[in-house]
Amino acid sequence: MNETVIWALPSGKTDKLYEQILICNRGVLSLVDCAKVKAAAGKDGWHSFRVVEMDLNAKPDFVKSLIGVTGDGYVVHALPDGTLAI
Repeated sequence: MNETVIWALPSGKTDKLYEQILICNRGVLSLVDCAKVKAAAGKDGWHSFRVVEMDLNAKPDFVKSLIGVTGDGYVVHALPDGTLAI
């Protein structure tokens, strides 16, 4: 079972830390429906949209994102945009 998830940043925020899910649990959205969601949200100031189609039957592989562990014991992950997160 696949599902389209749309994330975005609210008005005034630029750090991905503030990214929020705008829509999910609707199955797979067409490109037209995704454009409608982004247009409506954009009118309210949402920006930097990220659209992902997820396979909900596939087991997540978090190990792929694991880069290593810092000397303090923090786990370092690579985010989809190439930045690192602790």
